[in-house]
Amino acid sequence: MARYVTVVLFAVALAVTAGSAHADGPPETIALDPVVFSDVNPCTGETHVVTILWTLRFHDFELTDPARHHGTAKLAGTITTNTGFTGRITQIDLDHGSGPFNQSGSFTATNVANGIARNDSGEAFSVHAVFHVTVLDGYACVVFERFRLECIG
Repeated sequence: MARYVTVVLFAVALAVTAGSAHADGPPETIALDPVVFSDVNPCTGETHVVTILWTLRFHDFELTDPARHHGTAKLAGTITTNTGFTGRITQIDLDHGSGPFNQSGSFTATNVANGIARNDSGEAFSVHAVFHVTVLDGYACVVFERFRLECIG
C-alpha cells in the first residue's frame, strides 16, 4: 500500500515535468484528472477507495551556457474516500539538472507530499511522502524514499 501511494505521487511528479512547456513564462495552472485507487484505511485496517483531485501549478525553464534546467510544481488537492474521510493534500516537486529536460545526464528530482483527512466521527489519518533521486551521468547514485500513513485520531 505504501509503495502504491509513493508510485502514484512519483508518477504525478514525472507527468508534471514531462508534459510541461520548456520556456520562460508565467506559471501555469491546470486541473488534473482524478487519481482513484484502493488502499487500506489506517484507522480501521479495512480497504477503502481513495480519490484525489489535483490542481497543478508549475513553472519550468531551461538555460544555456552551460545548458541546465529547473522545474517547480505545486499540486494542491482534496482527498475523499468511500468511507467518509475528506481532507487536503499538497505536493511540491523540484527538478534541477544539466542539459535540457527529458534527456539523460545529471539531475536531481525531489517531491514531498503531506495530507490529512477526517471523517464525521472524529477519526483522522495523515499521509507524508518524500522521494529524492540524484542522477549523475545517467546513473542513480542517491535514491531516498520515506512514506508514512497513520491514523492520528
